Amino acid sequence: MIEFAILIVALVLSVFGFKKMKKIQTDKGTSKVLTLLASVSAAFIVFMVTMVIGFAAFVDTPKPVKKEVVQTPTKTVKAPIKEVQLIDVFDYLKDSPQYVFASFINAWASQDFEKMAKYTQLRWKSREKEPVKYLKNNYDFKHLKTAEITDVKQSGTAAYKITAHLTYTTPFNDKTDDVYITGMVIKENDTWGVNPISTLREE
Repeated sequence: MIEFAILIVALVLSVFGFKKMKKIQTDKGTSKVLTLLASVSAAFIVFMVTMVIGFAAFVDTPKPVKKEVVQTPTKTVKAPIKEVQLIDVFDYLKDSPQYVFASFINAWASQDFEKMAKYTQLRWKSREKEPVKYLKNNYDFKHLKTAEITDVKQSGTAAYKITAHLTYTTPFNDKTDDVYITGMVIKENDTWGVNPISTLREE
């Protein structure tokens, strides 16, 4: 609106100046010169006003604001581990070596190596730098199908040899392996734990 008013005033002044100059003409030649000068002046004023209006419009035009898209980092959610009970742990007392061995086997069947490590021997666990990784490397490819405790023998005052009959498959072939393993279950600081190295030998 302000720029439009400036333009109107400039045009009025141009016309007024042009008429004023015509009144003071003295001869025909002077009249032509003054007329030319008045026209040039009016054109110059119009040009300047137009430039001012254009500049003001450019300055006033709101620039588009870029919206920053904030990406929410995606969290990797672990799939819940399906618990498999091949041996019924409730057949044994909770603080017995059979209960611990059965829990170790069930965790293996569930491929839950963190839980499997929970039932390992304390001394072995303290010496092994990465017990969970060790268990995964040695048991991950063996998918248990059946498990049954077949024999329990005491070995000393704080150790038992527990034998289990297992069947499992591997990704390497289509056959089902049918084996027996004997695990040493050792009591340390009033806590029973399976020595996982002892369970690697198969018969």
